[in-house]
Amino acid sequence: MSLRWSFACVEFALPTVKCMIMYITQNIFRPSLTTFSRSIMSANHGQKILVAVVGVGLVGSELIHQLLSIPPSASPFKLISLTSSKRTVFVDKISSIGPGVDWKSLLAASPASADLKQLTARLIQLIAERERVALVDNTSSEEVAGLYPLWLKQGINVVTPNKKAFSGDAELFAKILSASRESGARFLNEATVGAGLPVIAPLKELVATGDKVRPELHRLSRLDILS
Repeated sequence: MSLRWSFACVEFALPTVKCMIMYITQNIFRPSLTTFSRSIMSANHGQKILVAVVGVGLVGSELIHQLLSIPPSASPFKLISLTSSKRTVFVDKISSIGPGVDWKSLLAASPASADLKQLTARLIQLIAERERVALVDNTSSEEVAGLYPLWLKQGINVVTPNKKAFSGDAELFAKILSASRESGARFLNEATVGAGLPVIAPLKELVATGDKVRPELHRLSRLDILS
């Protein structure tokens, strides 16, 4: 199954996965490129992004599948860490977790318990080695979202569908913005409403290209949504 067809298959149920991969590629790896395919074609001419995934449920598993479906010679990514609610695995940046690896068994067999502080320390070390690092948070955890300012301040790019950091405490959001500006690290977020409709990325693209979005009230699944 081709990558494009794989994206089409999950676009309705998991649009966040598509947006996250495209956002990582376009905005962190090569901001000047405007399409995913052009980034893939140019991947072997630039530095790989080292990716750490936190949360390996429905969205996380699909994201990992998509990342590993890209041929290593063309991929702009290296998957170096996986963290579930109980276990974590962290591999050497040279070897990484590649296609053909049974990542679920690898994670289940890991003797290391989930420890975000230790993960953070390892990622900071990679930043010190001048590597490009992206942490993808697929959880809905407030605790994980609370670490975004720390990660961003240390230069770790954050990509997430977790709504907690962007729809909750305004102080946390302000800290995220401040940390991103201070270090230059990027935070990229996407969320869905209704029947799995992605809204954040399309709205950002409309505004970025000069369009104006007017407030509209919609009713989805018996809920009034103001967009």
